[in-house]
Amino acid sequence: MDNRYLTYDIGKNDTAKIQFVAEAYGHPFIEDLASNRYRELAMDIETTGLAIGTDDFDIRMIQLGTEDYSWVFPNRKDNIEAILDAMLRSRTRFITHNGVFDWTALMVKYGMFELETSRVLDSRILSHHMDPRGLGDGPDALGHSLESLIRQYISPSV
Repeated sequence: MDNRYLTYDIGKNDTAKIQFVAEAYGHPFIEDLASNRYRELAMDIETTGLAIGTDDFDIRMIQLGTEDYSWVFPNRKDNIEAILDAMLRSRTRFITHNGVFDWTALMVKYGMFELETSRVLDSRILSHHMDPRGLGDGPDALGHSLESLIRQYISPSV
């Protein structure tokens, strides 16, 4: 797999670029992350399931992105280690949805590391503060899924 971009039309004459990165070490994004180029980045992981720590659980990829660009790194131990090292050296704030799961999975799989809680913004936790009711707990209860939040605050036509 080479380092290539896919460009997606996201409406209103706007596009987003996604780069699949085969090798994280030495990649310009990793160097920019470690040198604090990014104030905030969205972060998400994809896994083989929900049972963190079991033999068949694995992290498939880690994704980081801005409003315009996204970098997708396949699960290779050296990729994840390069990303975690850059994340820990930076002062970047990471925006997640259900980040507790993501950070727990990374810590269990790759060992303990310290990341200040002030550097993580979790939209799922914030949604509980705005309305603690789950989906179906009332006539106008939104729930806390990413899809529900996008429908309410970004676009009803998700």
